[in-house]
Amino acid sequence: MAIATLATVAMVAASCGTSDDASESATSDAAATESGDAVEASDDSSVDTLEVMSRWAAGSAEAEAFDAAAASFTEQTGVEIDVVGQAEEDLDVIYEAALLGGTEPHIVIVNLFDKSIAWLDNDATVDVSSYVDEWGIADQVDANALGEWTLEDGRVQGFPYSGFAWPIWYNTELLAEAGIDTVPTTVDELEVATAALREAGIGPVVVGGSDWSGQKLFMQIAQSYLEPSATQSLLESGGWCDSPEGLKGIELFADLLAAGVFVDDVEGFTADLMNESYYNGDSAIMPAGSWAFANTPEDVLAATQISGFPLPADGVFDAPTVYQGFTGVGFMVSPRGESEALPAIEQFIEYMYTEDVYGSFVQAANIVPAIQLTDTSVATDPLLQSALSSEYSEGTDVALLMDVHVPPASGDAVNQAIALAYNGADADEVCGLIDSGY
Repeated sequence: MAIATLATVAMVAASCGTSDDASESATSDAAATESGDAVEASDDSSVDTLEVMSRWAAGSAEAEAFDAAAASFTEQTGVEIDVVGQAEEDLDVIYEAALLGGTEPHIVIVNLFDKSIAWLDNDATVDVSSYVDEWGIADQVDANALGEWTLEDGRVQGFPYSGFAWPIWYNTELLAEAGIDTVPTTVDELEVATAALREAGIGPVVVGGSDWSGQKLFMQIAQSYLEPSATQSLLESGGWCDSPEGLKGIELFADLLAAGVFVDDVEGFTADLMNESYYNGDSAIMPAGSWAFANTPEDVLAATQISGFPLPADGVFDAPTVYQGFTGVGFMVSPRGESEALPAIEQFIEYMYTEDVYGSFVQAANIVPAIQLTDTSVATDPLLQSALSSEYSEGTDVALLMDVHVPPASGDAVNQAIALAYNGADADEVCGLIDSGY
């Protein structure tokens, strides 16, 4: 059996938050599945225990919601759920090592990112296209979500579960303290806001210049002058130095860095330090996803307005840009799972997509739903409500996320180039290093 080569651990694009009351909330909602939507027990489940490896870190809101859902599933079906691995950073490597030994779990809950993108092609997971149809999941899941997990030849990599919104956060109280009355929507306005914030002793844009959060913001800015099809081509095959529009986007990033738009020493920041800086009121602007909503302090929550990254005057987008999609987390089926536990997996997947169970994840963990919920009131977090509003969708444009387009073999070179960009390298050097990775 061929599998992807074990390599250095990839950074996770969608970190998980925690919530003190998530467990209680999730338990309450998961218990509601004892209604008519409940999955009935079966005598032909093939295994008594489903082994699961999960990207949701222990103690996170998602993990607590999952634990509550798993307990209810076991109560209804008699099938135990054994979480055999739970990690943020090295889950991909752990799974591949288990696969080499023939001891991989039946299901892996994972982001569609980096190594996992190649798993289906390398027989590390199985095509679930027939199961998506047979189990009724295609009728429930948003077509865009399913599309992001579907390869060009029609094979489906897994069952998409957790969508995400990835806006730019603006602390309007800090902006007002610096004399800025509105959230900047253009690069010119951002530079004016930057000068005012610095004058007031407040950091402007904070991001993890040394990790995945900075990588994503760099690419968000770099595609400012590119049509989506051109961005996709450059992400998949390189050629940034030969693209006037691509090079112009990299130059825009360099200009913003030189103008002080990013906090001092941004090249040394991580996503965790970014969150800390914003939550503490040291910085007024950050890019962070919906997974961070649950951790936001109440006073910061009340002051935060989410929008997109400001536009250059001659860019191609019509509104400030954000990321959004459905590659956050999904359920992939292993070869061992398909061969020895398929009936139990069917029960589990059908159960996880029942509205009551799904609603418990939206409520407790602030996931952006990949299914159409009948009761949208379960999205109680104010930032999640904003991210799901028509005002937000109509006032932003969606940039192309690099995760599913940059080949895993090229990822290290691209990330090294972006690290250089945050350290002040010029655009020609950055694009040259990016292109050298393809």
